[in-house]
This record gives sequence, structure tokens and C-alpha cells, in this order.
Amino acid sequence: MPSTCTKTDGPTPPPPKRDHIHAIPEKAKHEIKFPRVVGYTQSVRNRIAVNWDEVPITKLDPLQIPGETQVKGLSISTQGRMSLHGPGRLDRVTLEAFRKKLRPQRVMFDIASDLTRVLITENKCEVPAHKLFPQSFRIVEQYFAHWVKPIHPFEAVDSWHSPFYGQILERLRTNIQPDTAEGEAPEIPIYEQHRGLGSSADVDFWTSRPVWPAERSHVNYVVADTRQWEQSTAYFVDTHPLVRSFVKNAGLGFAVPCFYAGQEHEYVPDFIIRLELERAAFLILECKGRPDEHKDDKAAAARRWVNAVNADERHGLWDYAVAEHPSQVNEKITAAFKKLTLAAAQASIAEYLVQQLGQRPWASLGRRLGCHFGKSDAHEVRFSELRSLAESLGCSFKDLHKAVETLSNPDAGLVERMFVSSTGPRLGSVSHEEVARMVRGFYLDHSIPQGDWGAWAREVQVVWRLRNKAVQEPKTSN
Repeated sequence: MPSTCTKTDGPTPPPPKRDHIHAIPEKAKHEIKFPRVVGYTQSVRNRIAVNWDEVPITKLDPLQIPGETQVKGLSISTQGRMSLHGPGRLDRVTLEAFRKKLRPQRVMFDIASDLTRVLITENKCEVPAHKLFPQSFRIVEQYFAHWVKPIHPFEAVDSWHSPFYGQILERLRTNIQPDTAEGEAPEIPIYEQHRGLGSSADVDFWTSRPVWPAERSHVNYVVADTRQWEQSTAYFVDTHPLVRSFVKNAGLGFAVPCFYAGQEHEYVPDFIIRLELERAAFLILECKGRPDEHKDDKAAAARRWVNAVNADERHGLWDYAVAEHPSQVNEKITAAFKKLTLAAAQASIAEYLVQQLGQRPWASLGRRLGCHFGKSDAHEVRFSELRSLAESLGCSFKDLHKAVETLSNPDAGLVERMFVSSTGPRLGSVSHEEVARMVRGFYLDHSIPQGDWGAWAREVQVVWRLRNKAVQEPKTSN
């Protein structure tokens, strides 16, 4: 059989350069470890909920799926080709006839029915179907009201068609969680059983892709999958003052379980960053340089991963962010630092109360009180609001007062007891010296008249304010 090989002149081109990517033992202080999550477990006994801030929007976009079209019988031209020119009628095909037969309420009813069935068959809920369906229907109604976005010529009722029906069902199924506000246990991860924690120390492979040296990484090089974006992102991460260490997710084995298009997938984010906090705190950073039709589903999966791992409380604090351009990296890191610093303070509140006062009821009260400090604009609790706050937290006035006073111990470094005036000439903070002088003058020396004491006391309030860097702007260099 004759050979098909042809002889070429000139030397054989050299093979492409390959770099060995591996962890450097001398940089072990920059090692990053992460849990290997393969799924989630939850056991809802009464109430389900959705974190609406993390649910992707479903767009009925005619640029992806045509909402109407025109059809016509083809004829054969004189050249023997199929052509639209010729006899025959041009018909416009729309969904109007279908819409007349179906109401939006029927679509929502069908989706809620399927959602209820999925939650029960997947053992996500112990709630009986007749009690679960009304909750599912209310969630579907809210999703249709705010998260289903039809673009002309589509209408909301067209969600009954594929692929929109499946997308809505998948997104609600993925983001349904126990209603922790009603006492349900939070969703926690299922970890891989046969391997322990993943680590940057395990990175060891060869590549011919472009590489970039890094100072604060346990691994010798950052492997770039893009021409410029990931190199620029790595530079901004490596030089940010709030970053302790980072690793590019290449050969690392870090993946987030993700469900979309009717199948399970593994989402591989770009970077894991450890922030400069005493408590282990990490940011999962994605740098998006290309359009991705599933980016919202991937982001929702990553936030679900973050929430579940944070609820487990054994692997540090985590956050997730997407930078649409490398210029946003500094902003995303700074925002994550502030958020996780506040989360660390909230966790420390519960831990300190348990340490000082015992497990019950102080562990649960500490978590709820920490959440209140985080949600409050000024990160504080006022004495005037103590009774109503105790009712909302489900505890007694006495226990709540004991908790904030315990936290204000200077040795704890968590909460500072302050005296503030919101009116009058003493607008702002009132010094402890002035408070001591007024109390001593009225109660001990009797040198301050009742009227003067009453007027002063009505202006001054006791405030317990979170003593934490999270309520301040972190210092960063330009």
C-alpha cells in the first residue's frame, strides 16, 4: 500500500515549551484548603423558603428561542434550488391560539405541583404533600411576579413551553431551602467520603499554556486560560493588601455541584482567595471574560455552596463574587473582606456567650443577636429598643440585657457600651465621665435637681455597638 506521508524540507519544529506547575514547600504558609462538596442534605419538617437574592432570573428571550415565525411552501427555481419565491401563501405562526387555551394560573399550578413532587421524591422534605403544595404555589407565584421576564413577543404564560418550564422548575428546586427563620435546621453539605480536604499542596501537573509567577500563592505559577483577563486578575489579587494568599483553580480539583439544562454539572471557579483575617475566611472569585448563558445558574450554585459550608461552621467563612472585568477585582475583594469580617464578629458573639454563660439558651440567642448586629445599619442595639428586640428574638428582656452586657466586657473586644444623645447640645457621644458625674450628683451627692436629671436622662441613651473593623472602611492602597 503506498505511503501517504510526504517529505518536507527543513528541520522539525521544536515541541512546545511545557512548565511544571507544583506547590513550593517553602511557601507552605500560603497553603489553601477547601472541603470537597458533592451534594447537600436538608430535612424540612414544616416550612420551606427561598433566598430571593440568589435566585436567577428566567428570561423568555426571542433571541434564544423564537417566539413567532413565518412559513411558506418551498418551490424549485430554474437552477434546481429550493426557493421561497414562487406561488403559495406566506403564513405567520404565533402562540396566540395556545395562549387563549391556557391561563398563567394554570402554568403556576403545574409548576408548583411538579416542584412539590420533586421535593418529596428527593427526600428534601418531610412535610406532607397537602401542606407542602400551598407553600410551593406561593413561591412559584412570587417567582412569576418578579423573576420571570418575558421579552416581546413572549408573554408570561409562554413559560409553559420548553425550555422555560424546565428552567423555572430547576432554579426553584435548587434554591429551595429550610426556613431557618421558622426554626428549621439549615442546609449543610455532603462531603466526599474517600478523600479528605482538598489542598493547594496537591497541585502537580505539566502544561503548555501561558503561566504567570505569583508571590502570595503556594503554587509556583498561575496558569492562564485567557490571553489577558486571568493574568490581570491574578496581578490585582496578588497585590491587594487584604489578601493573605490565593490559588488559581487549575489542577486543584475544586468544583461546585451545579444543576442546569436537566443535568448535573461541575462548576469550576477561577480563584480561591484567603483574606487577612484572624479567623479563616475565603473568597471564591470568578472573572468573567466571555458570555455564558449559564452564569446565573453557576452563581446560584456557588452561593448555595457558600451558605451550606458556612452553616456547617467547620471550614471557615466563605463568600463568592463575580468580577465582570479585572478592574473590579479590588472592589470585590474589599467588599468580601467587610462582609466576612462582620460574619466573623457574629460568629464570635455566639462563641463568647457560650464560653461565658453556657450552651443553652445562649448559643441560639448569640446567633440571632449576631445576625441583628449585622443587619442593623449602625451595627448596634439601643436600650430603648431592648424590649421589642427581645420579643422578635424570642427571648426574655432579662436574658437579652445579660447577653449584651456580657459582650461589652472589654476583654471580649466585641461590643462597646456607649452613651449617646440624639437631641440637644450634647448631640453625639456622651463621655463616661459625664455619665459618672451626673449619676453621682443625682444619686449620691443630691446636688442635681430632679428636673435637670430628668431632662438629661431623656436625652441620653445606652447603646451597645459592635466593636469591629467590619463597621469601618478597610484600609487599602491605591
